[in-house]
Amino acid sequence: KAIYNDSVKWDAVIKDTKRKMDAAEKKGVLHQYIDDFALAIGASPEEIRPFFLRKDWKGLLKHLVKKLK
Repeated sequence: KAIYNDSVKWDAVIKDTKRKMDAAEKKGVLHQYIDDFALAIGASPEEIRPFFLRKDWKGLLKHLVKKLK
């Protein structure tokens, strides 16, 4: 939550997440881990899958931060 409130850190997290997710997609492994990722973060696959389909990493992270509040 502290990172979310610090725009410099938040922007760095977004850029790093995008870079890693784009790399996983290029390898063809991104979507096969949605169910495991959802389980690990306490979300349902249906809840987070739309973010993956749209490649909306910032939206995904914002959604997850809101769940923590």
